[in-house]
Amino acid sequence: MAKNRAKDLIDGIKNKDSKTLNFLYKKYFSLVRSFVLNNNGTTDDAKDVFQEAVIAIFRYSQNENFELKCSFETFLYSICRTIWLNNLRNQRVHLNKINEISEFIIFSSSTNEMIEESLEYKLYQKHFQRLSEECKKLLQLFFDKVSYAEIAKLLGYSSVGFIKKKKFNCKEFLMKSIKNDPEFNRLSKEGEEH
Repeated sequence: MAKNRAKDLIDGIKNKDSKTLNFLYKKYFSLVRSFVLNNNGTTDDAKDVFQEAVIAIFRYSQNENFELKCSFETFLYSICRTIWLNNLRNQRVHLNKINEISEFIIFSSSTNEMIEESLEYKLYQKHFQRLSEECKKLLQLFFDKVSYAEIAKLLGYSSVGFIKKKKFNCKEFLMKSIKNDPEFNRLSKEGEEH
């Protein structure tokens, strides 16, 4: 029964079902709020963490190979825990002791990998949103596998060569921006440690 419930919840998140999202909030938010409040956070921080966790679960539910290897509660808690501890680390808050909700301290390596990928995606999105509107449109079309000729037509340019050069410059700018972010260095170091 628990496995089916977890699958139903993940399917509900995947399908952006409002009843499922309301259920998740009513059932699990107090757990996340307790953890965040017990570890230097506020209720608003807990709301942000909860929302980020649901977005992370949504992203992973899109992968057809996604398989939950623990209870939904444990999975949600582990994602929220990692997100909040990363926020504290980024704020340079040092906790001598993390106040855990002991029944949920079960982490699998696949859960940790998924969380790391989610953090990398968040970093990418942060810098992608800072690009000029023209670069965002061009790169999005490129990522959507639209041909250079079609991109040139859509963006009002006559030269495919110009579009190729512009795409190269936009992509280079995006990569430099990401690599210069302190969060990128931290994620890289953590990846090397695992």
